[in-house]
Amino acid sequence: MVTAAHGSCASEHVLCEQLCETLSPEAYECSCWEGHLLQDDGLSCKLNTDVQYEAKKRTRKLETSTRPFRKSSGEYRKKSKRTKPVSFKGSNYLEFPIKEDTYLETNITIQFKVEEHKDGIIFFGGELMGDDFLSITLDGPNIVTRHDCGEGTIEDMYHGQFKVGEWHEIQVWRKNCDLTEMSLDGGRKLVDHADEFRNYKGITMDEGVFLGAAPHNIEFLQQKTGTSDGFKGCVRLLIVNGETLLNTNETINKAYETASTYYCGEIDPSQKRIVIVTDEMLANGTTMEDDDEEVIKIEMYDLTQPGIPKIDKPPGMHPSIAKMLESTATPPPLGHPVLKEILGYGDVATTPVPVQTTWKVAHFNGGSKIVVPAPDSILSYVELSIQFKTEKSSGVIFFWKEDAKFLTVTLENSFIKVYASLGVDATILRSENAVSLYHWHKLEVWRSGKGVLLKVNKQGWVESELHASKSEILEGTGHIFLGSPDIQDVPTVMKDIDGFSGCVKRVRLNGRSIVMQSVYATNVSECFQDPCASFGCPKGCISHNSAPVCQCDWPKTGRKCTDLSDTTISAMKFSGLSYLEVDNEDVMSHITGDSLDMAVNFKIKNTTQHLRQILVSAGDVTHEDDFFELSVDNNKFVRFALNLGSGTIVLTHPKRIVEDTWNTVEVIRKKNSVKLSVNGEDPISTFAPDGAEQLNVYRNVFIGNNHLPEGSTDGHDFAGFDGCIISVKFDQTIINHPIQTKAAINIQDCAI
Repeated sequence: MVTAAHGSCASEHVLCEQLCETLSPEAYECSCWEGHLLQDDGLSCKLNTDVQYEAKKRTRKLETSTRPFRKSSGEYRKKSKRTKPVSFKGSNYLEFPIKEDTYLETNITIQFKVEEHKDGIIFFGGELMGDDFLSITLDGPNIVTRHDCGEGTIEDMYHGQFKVGEWHEIQVWRKNCDLTEMSLDGGRKLVDHADEFRNYKGITMDEGVFLGAAPHNIEFLQQKTGTSDGFKGCVRLLIVNGETLLNTNETINKAYETASTYYCGEIDPSQKRIVIVTDEMLANGTTMEDDDEEVIKIEMYDLTQPGIPKIDKPPGMHPSIAKMLESTATPPPLGHPVLKEILGYGDVATTPVPVQTTWKVAHFNGGSKIVVPAPDSILSYVELSIQFKTEKSSGVIFFWKEDAKFLTVTLENSFIKVYASLGVDATILRSENAVSLYHWHKLEVWRSGKGVLLKVNKQGWVESELHASKSEILEGTGHIFLGSPDIQDVPTVMKDIDGFSGCVKRVRLNGRSIVMQSVYATNVSECFQDPCASFGCPKGCISHNSAPVCQCDWPKTGRKCTDLSDTTISAMKFSGLSYLEVDNEDVMSHITGDSLDMAVNFKIKNTTQHLRQILVSAGDVTHEDDFFELSVDNNKFVRFALNLGSGTIVLTHPKRIVEDTWNTVEVIRKKNSVKLSVNGEDPISTFAPDGAEQLNVYRNVFIGNNHLPEGSTDGHDFAGFDGCIISVKFDQTIINHPIQTKAAINIQDCAI
């Protein structure tokens, strides 16, 4: 029963378990996610086990079987064998389709017995290439459950001693990310309530769930589960969220078809004899008993028998057979046998059917887009997760708008921004830090009631509150655009911005995956490879203007760091992709104190540069926390910026420097007083805001560039220095050679 409560959804005292919907500024009511029902108390929710779901259609195999046969597991076996428990040998597994409700809540029952004491995976579900997972493993004499919602692994251990051949039943229940329960053979429950994860709700399961083992192409499988091996034993029952996926006593097995399904007590198929049964054997009365468990039978037939098409007109013939016949000078001998499994006959299609493409990782070129209908639930709440790799610093990633309500995710100057509105004014959120080009990132957006949150990678949640909501009832929910929006519907609060350029994978909205198929797409293709992936740099590599550049430790140089430069240096040459990292104790203690005496002797190369070039920097690259930065702006004026923790100040000297000539810049700071001088001209000065006098910088000092997250220079509002530096002085310490630094990347000699 839904009842109104007094208060605001933005209040920290809201009692709703899942969703809060605003009725007025003074009242709200609770609701639930899809697949859940609101309870009589009007606050809590439970799983709706009566909802009917369609099983996912299997489109590909995760791993190819190495067995010498490809028939379904039951075709050459007695039907009675299906009543036998399924056997797992340590490498084979079964995969089952699952309901979408397993994202928020997972209730698992497994009946198993151990045939060998060996660590192994009993159950696994999660992302193939991400952090989210849930696993049940046998670890020594114990059962261990682990799950991760992307924020860290929670592990629970149930102590036990499993004797070989004895049946046991384990029950594991997980709700959201903070609550788990586990019991064995109906005994006491092991309850774990991780309060620090109460704001994280779901576990993404890309393909389905795996029983007995898990595919080895799952990223960091051993780190997640503690082992990459499968379980050795038998399973007769698997129930997930009320649906029986396996019950061998009732001949229920909803696993995808596989050639590696074994049954307890039967001989390993690799040890069986393969017998080819021909028409001649059958004509002579030679038969094989159907219940012979030591034999695999493969039938063959004669192409020359009546009713079989002639070899010169083989409709639907397998390409390998057709090629063999074309290359044969003489026709095959009479009675030439062909495996029925290889040669398949059927109706010949008169017109080719268009191939429907599904991209696991889709590439967008700035004008590409995928358009799908928005779910009904998007009007009530939004739970969005996208993994992306960008090639440009700006673009629209996700776009939804219906009437005056909208939610859009963009990339602007390498920062993720969210524009959201419930029909009145828009709220804008921005990620804490910039994201780098050509590296994978994960963004998450939540909206419930008036609350809206943004999270990028491992950064903290950015929170805000939406303004009042229009109460009109909308006739539809509109469409979702990935990659490029409908220009006519772009809200006025957003500036003109191009579509997304880069790669996208695993898009989930409100607990369901958005399928990236060609029927919904325009100008979308398969994602290409990272330029650095196969370039072969001996150490680090950065992607600059879509080209790979090796990071060579001095004195190494060259395209792939195979050359050695002269160790005698008159001045240090920087290429824009170079830097020095200084961790000298005298330098760091001077910088972090309450004063600074720094001088740089340099000349800048005569090049067209639209971004400021960094000379010396330390601290927070986003300029939100303590930092200082000495740079030359795009108009060739020297600029010094500083934040002691109480606010940022910027000094720009009016003396323009001349390219390809030597210049000396000096910065003097005493507590809050700052002075900047260029080539001996009269200094300019200012005062930093009161409240702090020391510079709290925990990273080292960088010369010629800034601290670069993920090692990429692309997508930032600054560039590396392009020119030469004779020396950098910090109080009494002078840095004038790469040997004095912790790291010297792409440094060469600049002859004076």
